[in-house]
Amino acid sequence: MEGRWSTRWRYGSRVRARILRAGWAATAAVTAAYAPAIGEPGPLLVAEQDAAEVMRLAVDSADPHAIKFADTALDAYAGTGDAALLAASVRATEQIGPW
Repeated sequence: MEGRWSTRWRYGSRVRARILRAGWAATAAVTAAYAPAIGEPGPLLVAEQDAAEVMRLAVDSADPHAIKFADTALDAYAGTGDAALLAASVRATEQIGPW
């Protein structure tokens, strides 16, 4: 196909690779210059509730997503013992809020 914009036969594979790299570099530069700034990372989550309290908070919210998230977090907590999972579940329940 010899279209107006066809570069398939006009340039060799090395030149096409260099053009592609330059395009990616230009795209990255524009994205870095104009992308919105990302805020500071929040503090690490610390669990203040035990597993039963985490599930109670999710159930009290009456939101099925909060309950599913808490159930999954408690399953992972049972396997790892990572208290940040409990704190993440509480945080998710707070952000989801009651119906």
